[in-house]
Amino acid sequence: MELDYNAAIGYLFGLQRMGIKLGLENIRRVLESIGNPHEGLVVVHVGGSNGKGSTAAHLEAILLKAGVKVGLYTSPHLVRFTERIRVNRQEILEEEVVRWTRKILEACPHLLAQGGRESQVPITFFEFTTAMAFGYFVEKGVDVAIMEVGMGGRLDATNVCHPVVSVITSVSLEHQDYLGKTLVEIAREKAGIVKHGVPVISGVIHPVAQGVIRDACVQRGAPLYRLGREISAKGSPWDFNYQGIKRGFKKLKTSLRGKHQVRNAAMAIAAAEVLAARGFSLEERAVREGLEDVHWPGRQQYIQGPPAILLDGAHNPEAMRSLCSSLRKDYRYSRLRVLMGVMRDKDYLRMLKMIVPMAHELVFCKPNMERAEDPWVLQDKALALGARATVSETVEKGLEDLFLRASREDLICATGSLFVVGEALAYLEKKSLI
Repeated sequence: MELDYNAAIGYLFGLQRMGIKLGLENIRRVLESIGNPHEGLVVVHVGGSNGKGSTAAHLEAILLKAGVKVGLYTSPHLVRFTERIRVNRQEILEEEVVRWTRKILEACPHLLAQGGRESQVPITFFEFTTAMAFGYFVEKGVDVAIMEVGMGGRLDATNVCHPVVSVITSVSLEHQDYLGKTLVEIAREKAGIVKHGVPVISGVIHPVAQGVIRDACVQRGAPLYRLGREISAKGSPWDFNYQGIKRGFKKLKTSLRGKHQVRNAAMAIAAAEVLAARGFSLEERAVREGLEDVHWPGRQQYIQGPPAILLDGAHNPEAMRSLCSSLRKDYRYSRLRVLMGVMRDKDYLRMLKMIVPMAHELVFCKPNMERAEDPWVLQDKALALGARATVSETVEKGLEDLFLRASREDLICATGSLFVVGEALAYLEKKSLI
């Protein structure tokens, strides 16, 4: 089969017209056709509404410092597709994407029919890339594969794995068209990654959602370690103490900004403790050095400027609350100028109510995603809240407009979606600003 990288990526992105489809039947069929690679991996499964990517990145950094060969699968990507699948921080090579696309298509020829639209095994973009990640990690001989849930948990394509530890970072109202209308329904979906006898690390705060996670663990005989109970972490990102399952560490520091990163770091350390019980190393040096060397772009990523730029993919009210708290406490600037775009299925009115009082101006844009909300709709909502708001439609034009108006002492913040942040990063790279 003749494929180059552009053709492979074209095929994969073409699968996005299959939309979002929750269920495990298709991913199981595809994995079986390529030898069920997921069954040969030591997996850490990370789900949650917010913080799952940052938690996974913290764990990756700790394990790397401990000499563990680590595979990391995350979504979405910011600039390049290859960001989604990496081993020891090295992104999958383009030729490997081509080879694995070809390998899966040859094993499942029905997937070729109109990019999957009329196949006997219709497959989504996320299902295909999840199968690719499992296969690639086995081929590369990773010691641990950290798999981030795409959406929900119970019916997410990653949930075919057999983890040694599961992490549920948080539960909030999100993706309600797919996961349910209430916090209880969404928590049940998140709790779907709880497996019989497999330890669970939980950072869930809401009492109702906490109860759902606890009940799932009791029903499945899964040991539960809760942040704020069996595990604690107190302090700031640059100085916090951790007391965990069996280990404690003082005066830790994470390289990621925002008070919420203390919680994410703590869950990562707890997951590393569970791995240590299975024979992996957990030296204090690896914890300290790992936390100080976390790489996770687009999450309160600060670019000095001037003017200074802050990129944060806050995509729901919980994440926006964390961002606004950090903007008040951790950054110094004359005026805050915000570039914002969101997906239609997000509670953006609550997000706007948080950011509008803080912003000197807001510029609304539409990232190149079908699910993105019309920026003119966002402008109307913001104006009704008393904001100074304009529309620049594209992310690139919005940044250009803000650069023209910003003084050296201002802070430009791009937020509302990781898709906005990804396009902003691509623009800043093109302009050699990072």
